[in-house]
Amino acid sequence: MFEKIDEEVKAFIFKIIVPALVAVGVKLAVMAKQNKITWFQAISSSVSGIGAAYLSGPLVMQYTSPNSLPLVIAAIAISGEKIGNYFIYRLNVEDLFRGLIDKFLPKK
Repeated sequence: MFEKIDEEVKAFIFKIIVPALVAVGVKLAVMAKQNKITWFQAISSSVSGIGAAYLSGPLVMQYTSPNSLPLVIAAIAISGEKIGNYFIYRLNVEDLFRGLIDKFLPKK
């Protein structure tokens, strides 16, 4: 029983998480080459891109052929990252987090 779960987890990691991580990594490398990025931008891009791929993974695995699966997952990861960044910067979430950090963490 656990062997089947382990195989499914390995397949999910290698079919969904790894292509999404590579796609978001390449996107962050391009962003870093073009201009300076902050740690918050890098973390939010990774979370939103990989999260979009994770959420759409089962549906994509069901309706996509195994040969085109990494390409579709990479496209979803980059699209999710772009949409996430749009909302993060449109709503000024970075300034909100900085304000919360300044308020609750004492400065030395």
